[in-house]
Amino acid sequence: RMGSLSQDSKIMFANEPYARILGYVVDDIIGRPISQFISERDLSLVMERHKRRLNGESMPNQYDFHLVHRDGVTEMLVSMSFSRIMYLGAPAALERYAMYLNRERQNGR
Repeated sequence: RMGSLSQDSKIMFANEPYARILGYVVDDIIGRPISQFISERDLSLVMERHKRRLNGESMPNQYDFHLVHRDGVTEMLVSMSFSRIMYLGAPAALERYAMYLNRERQNGR
């Protein structure tokens, strides 16, 4: 199962399946902004929900959006479930992903 831990909108931990589906190795994505891996069409919604949940607001704990592969073209529709946790004394997001079988390609980039 794919998973990551983010804090301050940066990836603090990711497992190998998550990095691989994005076209990276784990060490290449640690410390990068989570926004780098989210499709532009979903970016504002995902970031707004992420911020509000970390601030303790009640938001959906599971929803679908598109991740973007390293190639900048291939997008993967995923279902993400979210848990707010404390990590190193600050709020963080523990994220678990399930990928849909059909991959989408975005044209015109």
